[in-house]
Amino acid sequence: MHPCCVYGSPGEPCAMLHCSRGLWCICSLSYGSDVVGITTYSTKCRNVKILQQLSFRLFVVKPYAAVVVTCYKQGDNSLKHKCSQALLPTDLSATTIGVCGAYLSRLALVGAVTRGSNFVLIGVNQDELIMQQQRQIEKEISETTALVGDMEGLESLQDEYAGDDIYCQKVQDLAGKYKSMRRTRPDGNCFYRAFSYAYLEQLLDNREEYNRFRDLAAKSKENLVALGFPQFTVEDFHDTFMEVIDYVGQGPSTFSQMDLHKVFNDQGYSDYIVVYLRLITSGQLQRDSEFYQHFIEGDRSVADFCHQEVEPMYKESDHIHIIALSAALNVGVRVRYMDRGEASEVIAHDFPEGSQPAVHLLYRPGHYDILYP
Repeated sequence: MHPCCVYGSPGEPCAMLHCSRGLWCICSLSYGSDVVGITTYSTKCRNVKILQQLSFRLFVVKPYAAVVVTCYKQGDNSLKHKCSQALLPTDLSATTIGVCGAYLSRLALVGAVTRGSNFVLIGVNQDELIMQQQRQIEKEISETTALVGDMEGLESLQDEYAGDDIYCQKVQDLAGKYKSMRRTRPDGNCFYRAFSYAYLEQLLDNREEYNRFRDLAAKSKENLVALGFPQFTVEDFHDTFMEVIDYVGQGPSTFSQMDLHKVFNDQGYSDYIVVYLRLITSGQLQRDSEFYQHFIEGDRSVADFCHQEVEPMYKESDHIHIIALSAALNVGVRVRYMDRGEASEVIAHDFPEGSQPAVHLLYRPGHYDILYP
């Protein structure tokens, strides 16, 4: 048993997160079986660098209802400093699992942070085996597919669908309207990543639109906090979001399209952008909940829908997400839908309807890529 487990039940597992600056341990008492959510704490621990002047998130997971955080120095298993202890209610509402995962990835954790899986250590069972298989698939995708790919001609789609007459006709129609495309990783975050890349790429050469957007983005944190989002949750992501926007504001002579491409293929930066856009989307949905309630099937409230389908990383996006984000940022989006329908034309939908699109996306079932007119 790890020494820090003296604060948990004997024999309970200890989730240990390695960071370039030390070791972060989460020990816990047993309770139930399912993920509950995330809460936010902050500390100014003066004894250990990893937590110094740093707000940090605790995963609240059943069987992790009571959590103790303990700090260790690199390569030293002796107890150095117990920073905080929290007994957390089992009905704690979630902000998102993805928020915490992306936050920790920015602390240079060794190893992948996928859907919070690194934070749950349990006995091997069938569910765990399925999760391991899913993680392996995700690992293979991440090793073979860039977060955002290089620009390529639409003939690559023709090769992809060789022998499929329906899709080949639609690729030909698409090639008459667009010059090229850029693929994104199919990880459930593709809409937000494709949207933000395509839009910021345009802002490199559009100073007037850049100034409008930067002003809106700067004020967005206060708007989210006013809606009830925890400031600690929003602040870190907003800071990184603004950092990238300020890079873009330097203009192409200082910050080029190639530099933007590097930023979006840096997992830490890229995921922070995705998380913050998810929060903006959630805020817009909840701000105009009466309008958006009509788009939600079943008896879920808009708030529940946001917690379950908008804020978590890796959750796919549909019409309602696009409508909300385009409205929140006042950015027009045209989505070309390519499916197995009989029509040879790739149907376009503009969000909001009648707007002048600044971003063009290609949708194939479950996935978004970038299109260039």
